[in-house]
Amino acid sequence: MESQRECLPSGLGWHYNQKNSSVTSECI
Repeated sequence: MESQRECLPSGLGWHYNQKNSSVTSECI
């Protein structure tokens, strides 16, 4: 889980890895 975006259903809703410089509300 380094070059993959994971969703954190814990308040944040969507959490993107630091490697990804793209923050999108895809995981909500």
